[in-house]
Amino acid sequence: MSPLHDSELVEGLTVGYIKVAGFWTIVNDYRAGGRKNAVFTVYMALSCILYGPLAVFSTIGMFHVEANIQGISLCILHPMSLVQAFVKIAVFWLGLETQARLFDVLKSDFLENVPENERKATGEILRKRASKTTRIVKLVIGVNVFMILWWIVLPILRSEFFRFTLGVTFLGVPKTQNSISEIWLPVDSSASPWTEIVYCYEAGVAIFGTTVITLLESLIVQLFSMLTANMEALAYLLNRLNFSNFAAQNPGKGRDEVIRRMRQQMRCYILEHQKLMKAGEDLKTLYSALISVQLATGLIILTISIFNFFLGSDDGDLIEASKFILYLLSAVIEVTLYCNCGDALEEMSENLGLAAYSSEWYFMDPKSRRSILMMIVRSRKPVLLKSAGIWPVNLTTLKALLQVAYSTSMLLYRVSHGEKGLA
Repeated sequence: MSPLHDSELVEGLTVGYIKVAGFWTIVNDYRAGGRKNAVFTVYMALSCILYGPLAVFSTIGMFHVEANIQGISLCILHPMSLVQAFVKIAVFWLGLETQARLFDVLKSDFLENVPENERKATGEILRKRASKTTRIVKLVIGVNVFMILWWIVLPILRSEFFRFTLGVTFLGVPKTQNSISEIWLPVDSSASPWTEIVYCYEAGVAIFGTTVITLLESLIVQLFSMLTANMEALAYLLNRLNFSNFAAQNPGKGRDEVIRRMRQQMRCYILEHQKLMKAGEDLKTLYSALISVQLATGLIILTISIFNFFLGSDDGDLIEASKFILYLLSAVIEVTLYCNCGDALEEMSENLGLAAYSSEWYFMDPKSRRSILMMIVRSRKPVLLKSAGIWPVNLTTLKALLQVAYSTSMLLYRVSHGEKGLA
């Protein structure tokens, strides 16, 4: 593998965000020399240093918080984001070789056997998909940046200094501890200097975790989208593989020569199909477990965020409720992107078989016909990600996941009101 350059990428594809974070250098260094560079080592070290203590405190905190559903839910909420971030960076570390190989789908010439007269059309297919993906990536980054800034800045705006010294009271008084994560800590976080130390630590964890989650989420979406785009381009080429098109492209050539060139081009398309299926299998191998974890933790985050939003609304603390609305929005976007990408990839890999059948395969030689038949049979088992090896990652699963999250949060809400009534 050779390092990737901007000029090789599909037009309209943005990779500036992974360059700024150093992930581009990580991948290119591995592609060039097969080694993990120092930047990657720093990421792994920071993950262990920052996440370790918070994971321990969150676990111990369940035995120290007030014995009610809301207190326990908050102890669970933030570790879920830590799990997401740690799993993503761990998968990136352990699967760097596959990850580096998958970066080839970002190249404009990933399909190497596109006829010269079809390059403009296939390039437009890739460009449209790349532009759409770039807009999605910008949305993800924008929402996550706004969410984490609000979570970080809010404790400052609601601090005693702002309320009593500066007179900023419209944001209200926090009903629980005024911190970012609100988890139990083995120190008195309401007394200086622990207040400042805890705040800086929690802010560092929040910023680093959100950065990792956002960057790798966006990268995964781009890889899935561009693989889907290349499948769409190949389906287009297969649909265009007919005698009339080749006769028009080869004026003055006899029928036998036209058919010979059709057969030659079909053999090239069969090789491209095999390459796409290999990339699809790499995606499944690398990301199936990761996406299973993301959907499972996403379900928990959705449930707890909806539950705490309604509790905050009931208490009249709309500022507190706004934190969970942003958390909810970020989680919804993430699970929707994964399920939508999985659905599009599944559909397009199925369409390749239909496109192969739609080509004038009866002009092909027996060997090519057998290969086309295998392509059609292979499309009956599309590139399909499965969460926990059972549930397909598609829009049907997304609908079920959102329904479960809402139903569970409403159950917790009713039980919580029952606890308040008993109290």
